[in-house]
Amino acid sequence: KVIASCETKEQLDVILKHDFVTTIYVDAQMYDRKNFTESLEKDVLRISKAEKEVFLRLPVIFRAKTSEFYQSIVSVLKTIDLDGFVVRNYEELQFVKEYFSDVDIVIDHNLYTYNDCAKNAFQEYDIIRETVPLELNQKEIRRRDNRNSEMLLYGYYPLMTSAGCVHKNTVNCDKQSQITYLKDRYNVLFPVKNYCNDCYNVIYNSVPVLLFDEKNRLKEYGIQHFRMDFSVETAKEVENVLRLYDEGNGYLKDYTNGHYKRGVE
Repeated sequence: KVIASCETKEQLDVILKHDFVTTIYVDAQMYDRKNFTESLEKDVLRISKAEKEVFLRLPVIFRAKTSEFYQSIVSVLKTIDLDGFVVRNYEELQFVKEYFSDVDIVIDHNLYTYNDCAKNAFQEYDIIRETVPLELNQKEIRRRDNRNSEMLLYGYYPLMTSAGCVHKNTVNCDKQSQITYLKDRYNVLFPVKNYCNDCYNVIYNSVPVLLFDEKNRLKEYGIQHFRMDFSVETAKEVENVLRLYDEGNGYLKDYTNGHYKRGVE
């Protein structure tokens, strides 16, 4: 399977045009709290009509107020034809298991499955897939049981999740999700995105990870699910990445292999 996650409507519009994408993760940030379920249902219908699976990806942070909001819409969410949820912390895992016992669950890289022992610990929750940790290098992935695992082949890796809002401190708290940039002493720019529904920031790496050339090798390691995570990209950038994956045409000027070849020191 080829999976693409999106955080904006513009990204979703581009992804829907590509038949090779089999599954779409729509991020909860895409939907305003006032019309959350109505907007989500419209997108789920569009994705289902395109004959693709659709999962709702829950927030990175699941505070009490966030939990209260999702509990308040449980009955409506059950009427929406979601194929499942992508959970990113233990609170969400418990929430989904308690209220949505009949849907599929994917755990993101935030829920760490470094080795087979860690993977097995999640089996009691009947998850269908987990995500290969971003920190693992090629040798560590090879030694791991990768059945029912999905691997990120493209995306800006998150460097930090913070309650301190860069947008609020530099502009104001206008409840608008935008991209701000932090510049280090080498004049490298790091995008920061504010997720206002749940009030946190994510600082991303300055360049995306790109591992398309490693796909066949990763298949030899047992991985059959490959994912592209779109976060700060424009619609044009999303189109370029998807075309590069599908046709091998085009290129990315700047990218990194992440920890795949060097690992974490």
